[in-house]
Amino acid sequence: MEKGKTKKAESAAQRLPGGAVLAAPLLSLVIYLLLTFSRFIDIEALEFRDNIYLSIIILQLVIFMLPALFFCKLKGTGYSLKLNLRLFPPTRVWFLILSAMTLLTGTAVIRLAELSYTGTIESFSLYDRFMPLASQSVSNIIYVIITFAALPAVTEEFVFRSIIITEYEEDGYGGLSAALMSALLFALMHSSIKQFPVYFLGGIIFAAVALVTRSVIAAMAVHFINNIYKLFLEPYLFSLIKHPQNMVFLTFTCVALFLVCLALTLGQVEKIYYLYGVTNRETPAWVKKRKKPPMRATLEALVSPTFLLCVLAFVIVTLGISENI
Repeated sequence: MEKGKTKKAESAAQRLPGGAVLAAPLLSLVIYLLLTFSRFIDIEALEFRDNIYLSIIILQLVIFMLPALFFCKLKGTGYSLKLNLRLFPPTRVWFLILSAMTLLTGTAVIRLAELSYTGTIESFSLYDRFMPLASQSVSNIIYVIITFAALPAVTEEFVFRSIIITEYEEDGYGGLSAALMSALLFALMHSSIKQFPVYFLGGIIFAAVALVTRSVIAAMAVHFINNIYKLFLEPYLFSLIKHPQNMVFLTFTCVALFLVCLALTLGQVEKIYYLYGVTNRETPAWVKKRKKPPMRATLEALVSPTFLLCVLAFVIVTLGISENI
């Protein structure tokens, strides 16, 4: 009798009220609000042991990992086994490289279009905070890589591609809906209307990598490469634009490279799924547990109250609060 009650309690804990369409955006909303409130904090006043980077690292862990771990705790024993926190095989490295190149070239096309349309372009920042390289010392560069490339890749992918995608998969919404919702929530979190297409594209590619390789660590790797590019290489790309004709040539080159990388990446996806089929690999959770047609599942997820609250928070922050910070 007691054993039956324990199983029922665990089952109840693993399904938060309202299912994935309420629980997943709610987690994102909590993180978004914490991130928004953190903008009012004077980071320099919180400087930890005379190291500004350590202060930002601690702040990221508090904002992302504490809510995420608390969410996992609520879901009950065994939930971590569903989060795809496994290593990817070496045979997937080429797919990861192509995915990263597709993201980098696609991002460059969007950024060049922004520059062509507005005449200006925003420099890379992390949640509206960016500490430029104060020096070129090895220790400073290492801190920059950890703070602005490695840690965001790990924490963001754990939340958006591990927990949020798993929530939608486990609730029967399918891989397409899970990828779309994780990408939208990821883009909303960054509170930038101009950069929304860039973050949405990144979210889609990170989700695709996680779903195809069945490894969130693979998505973390691609995310890390993307952050390194934005920190150290993207500024040089835009420094090449000195005359209008240079921008035309650069745009044409980036579009061509993006299309080639996209075609090669899709070819790898087809090859990987073919190998899954011929080797009788385990069917992914999002296929086995899909209960709704993709269009119906996506519409249901888009009109959920907590997702609409995320959109409302994004509008308020981007159009109101951000202008006064």
